[in-house]
Amino acid sequence: MKKYIILLASVFMLNTASAHTLFYCKTTNQKQVLVEQSNSNNNQVNYSFGKSLANPEISLQKKFNEVEFDFRNHRAEGVMLYMVKILHKNYTYELAKLYRDNEVEGNIMVYKGDKHIATIDCIPNTVVYNDPIAVTNSDIKLPNSCKKVIEIKKEYDENPRESIENFIEELSFLGKSERIDYCKKWLNSAG
Repeated sequence: MKKYIILLASVFMLNTASAHTLFYCKTTNQKQVLVEQSNSNNNQVNYSFGKSLANPEISLQKKFNEVEFDFRNHRAEGVMLYMVKILHKNYTYELAKLYRDNEVEGNIMVYKGDKHIATIDCIPNTVVYNDPIAVTNSDIKLPNSCKKVIEIKKEYDENPRESIENFIEELSFLGKSERIDYCKKWLNSAG
């Protein structure tokens, strides 16, 4: 038993030494989920799910811009919600950490197409969420609408370098379709 615990701890430490943990929890059905951002390449996100993270039942690798991150703070209700959303083929995995009244909850919701097929609850004291590390500007492929925003910022902003760096950092946390929508809205409001 002691060997098993030491082995499991060393596997988890080895895993997290080469990656930044974005989400982790142990589920009520004794499985684990781990979402990590690679330290060697911030542009890669790994998803693992199963009884053993060393030999997961589901293992996915995605580019950073294929993963959606969301944060919602509803102070009036005393609720903060952190979410990671991963799409793979016809499946969507939504991982959530919820703070409500000083209590932490977490779950994984699984969808096939638009149909909700499963909710897996996390054991509350095992839920971990960390903000993603912003990817570098060279890792982001900018749609044409975003390139136009940058051109406008270069021409009209008082401090264009800082403005563009902040803008690209905002974009780095969005998925591709969200990036396009964000830039189109920005252009419409500036127009």
